[in-house]
Amino acid sequence: METMEIIEKKHNILFNREEVKLAVESDSSISFPQAYKIISEKFKAPEENIKVEGIQGKFGSKNFIISAKIYTSKQEKDRIEPKAKQPKKK
Repeated sequence: METMEIIEKKHNILFNREEVKLAVESDSSISFPQAYKIISEKFKAPEENIKVEGIQGKFGSKNFIISAKIYTSKQEKDRIEPKAKQPKKK
């Protein structure tokens, strides 16, 4: 079972997005697809509007910090986020 707490939530008017940091306690390490799902459920935003910046955890610890940006639309995300040379597998 995962427990979750919002560490930081900031509205960025310039880029039209929410910047969030979550502390998540989980028995196993968290993958990027799991992080997208967790944030999508918590903030009721579609996964395509979310950009997970990183997942931090220490070896042997059950605590993880997820940094993410939640955009108002997929078009805003595509316009602002840099494009990868090769698409990542989700």
